Amino acid sequence: MEGSSMFATRARAYVIVVLAVLTSAAAADAASAFIYQGQLKRDGVPVSETCALTFRLFDAASAGAQIGSDVVIADVQVANGLFTADADFGAAAFGGAARWLEISAACTGDITPITLSPRQPITPAPLAINADTLDGLHSSSFLQGVPVPLVLSGSAISTPILRGTNTSATAGATGVLGESTGTSNSTFGVWGISNSSTGIGVFGQHKSLSGSTAGVVGESLSGAAAATGVYGKAAGTSAVNNGVFGETLSTGGRGVYGKATAATGVNYGVYGETASPSGVGVHGFSDLGDGVTGRTDGDGKAGVTGTGTHANSKGVLGKHTSLAGVQAGVHGETASGTGGARGVYGLATFGTGGTFGVYGEAASTSGQGVFGIATATTGTTYGVQGESASGTAGAAGVVGYARGTTGQVYGVFGKCDSNTGYAVYGNHPGSGRGVSGASASGPGVYATTGTGSYAVYAERTQNSNRAWLGGTSEGAWAESVNGNGLVAKTTNGVNAVFAERIGNGNKGSFGGLTEGARGEAAQGHGVAGITTDAAGAGGYFRNDGGGTALIADGHAIVTTLDIIDGGDLAERFDVGGNIEPGMVVVIDPDRPGALTRSSKTYDRKVAGIVSGANGLKAGIALAPGNSALVGGASVALSGKVWCWCDASNGPIEPGDMLTTSSAPGHAMKATDLTAAQGAIIGKAMTALPEGRGLVLVLVNLQ
Repeated sequence: MEGSSMFATRARAYVIVVLAVLTSAAAADAASAFIYQGQLKRDGVPVSETCALTFRLFDAASAGAQIGSDVVIADVQVANGLFTADADFGAAAFGGAARWLEISAACTGDITPITLSPRQPITPAPLAINADTLDGLHSSSFLQGVPVPLVLSGSAISTPILRGTNTSATAGATGVLGESTGTSNSTFGVWGISNSSTGIGVFGQHKSLSGSTAGVVGESLSGAAAATGVYGKAAGTSAVNNGVFGETLSTGGRGVYGKATAATGVNYGVYGETASPSGVGVHGFSDLGDGVTGRTDGDGKAGVTGTGTHANSKGVLGKHTSLAGVQAGVHGETASGTGGARGVYGLATFGTGGTFGVYGEAASTSGQGVFGIATATTGTTYGVQGESASGTAGAAGVVGYARGTTGQVYGVFGKCDSNTGYAVYGNHPGSGRGVSGASASGPGVYATTGTGSYAVYAERTQNSNRAWLGGTSEGAWAESVNGNGLVAKTTNGVNAVFAERIGNGNKGSFGGLTEGARGEAAQGHGVAGITTDAAGAGGYFRNDGGGTALIADGHAIVTTLDIIDGGDLAERFDVGGNIEPGMVVVIDPDRPGALTRSSKTYDRKVAGIVSGANGLKAGIALAPGNSALVGGASVALSGKVWCWCDASNGPIEPGDMLTTSSAPGHAMKATDLTAAQGAIIGKAMTALPEGRGLVLVLVNLQ
């Protein structure tokens, strides 16, 4: 039976809690031995060691006479305070009179045994061990005629009201067997009830210190759905109660252990179910170890699997509720060294919708929704790896989404402690993008560095072409071995790429609102391009709209300037009259600083030829601040330019001096060299035998 009496200490703080006083099946022939079960504590802490216990039987609660001799057990194993001992005072010790038990304990550090008091009363109930007959009949004959129901009641502190003992060692032997033979309704082979607030309806104990046995075993032979070997039900509608509660004191034990031995079918070692919308089907709790752990030895199987059938349910939910400590709501671990082994694996099998193989969420202001760590110091490992087999636009191996509308938040955040590593690395084995960024109204890719060499660095390993933004001494830098160092285009919108070096304020952008590429440097070069290829260019600029490709707003320094698509040095002038490219112009005496079309021979006011005829653009055009005036034109002052000429004063040959003619805007061959002094435009480089036409002229005003 169970009890709650305690022995108080005399000299040292020992306390024994009496758990049960039972008859001993091993001493059935003597019919006098009994089993004493209790818990021994020292200074309030359960004892775990080997102790010597001495039992004495008395006929009074104090003083009185001792019945029989001392029963000394020198090597009682006490584990977490719990112990079991067999005591035998002889058949004459129990004659129906009241008896009291006195116990002395001697554990490590005790010089002499310590007797605990008060003595424990032994009620007449244990005398049932001598009851070979009941009501004058042999017990077996008496029980055959017992009416149903049989009700036994009493008040036994340390012994059971009803006890069954079976001394057989044969497998399947049973001390107490309850069987319900009804084939329908919810019947019970054994039903246990306890009205105590701390009691147990059914309690099973395995006393052997070895062997793989169980305190309670439930078994169901039914093949019907929902048949249960062990079924626990907590009918209470409030507070924290348990349908099934398992506890183990072993360092390698299991509080609850379930095993499904069938090799086929969808069966469960342990299965939990709840009807409450806020309940839990299976809940594991541990003060120091793991709340729930799963293991499987099956190929392709899972140690723990969860299934959610509701639209908003979770297959597996892990929660770490502690407000401190570096712990995980869900932790996955694999010891396999095989490629593809996964610590945590999530799979969303539905073919449509925004589903997630793995979804992580953190409510902490500094937490991580999903955190992965690869602790190996060698090998190509990944803290987190995402993979998508979809070919649909927008499919992603890994997606990070920061929903906060304020603050410096991150959709995806990468961190690396290695000086040669990468915080974020993208690799595309084909012709796609290794890393791509897009933004509706901000930078598609934004990068910063504190004291690093570059905010953004890119290199083409095949030919070592490289570029960087936000460098130590330049906002943007590009190098090419055999091509353009820097090529940039934009249609509209904000920056496609923006980079800033916080250490010195150097910054640059690509695909900006008004610039294809922009570099700003507080020190050093705003934009720098370098190439080692003789056929390449350190910087390349082009305007597909026909406008200006390069503007230098400030002082420009060049070592060598090659004009590849123009033939003259021109300056913008305000030119009056009906002017077209190739015409000769002279100084307008009526408008200071302006020019007009020539109209007489040997005019010493000749200024040059309007550039742009026959598709030959000006090589260098000097544009003053008023170059946008109506009627303005670029006038070639030097170099090659096509010019309208008149051969009526004689055929024009290459090398002939040319001057103004009477034909408006036309030049002619200078035949009167005296009159031509100060009126020479330049030398003809092509011929004009007769009539009027375009002649290529090397402008050289004389």
